[in-house]
Amino acid sequence: MDKLHILPEEFLSAFFQPHEMVCFQIIDDRKGSSFAGAKLAKNCGYYDKIEGELRRHNEQGRGVFFVVNLGGHTQEHITRIKGQFL
Repeated sequence: MDKLHILPEEFLSAFFQPHEMVCFQIIDDRKGSSFAGAKLAKNCGYYDKIEGELRRHNEQGRGVFFVVNLGGHTQEHITRIKGQFL
């Protein structure tokens, strides 16, 4: 099966304008992990400034996710809905 070769910044640009903040959550759901998780944010146009850190987390077996909706990490901070999951 052929893989798509889409850069992360290309993927994120489908959801965010360059000036909009992208919120990332890093989660390690392995049993016994001492990593409590992390939340990071960066303007979409500056994704390259945070990419190395996100890759390092992923290389350590942690899941890296982004918040689809705009505004922040929690429901209280969301200012615009871009996606909804049921």
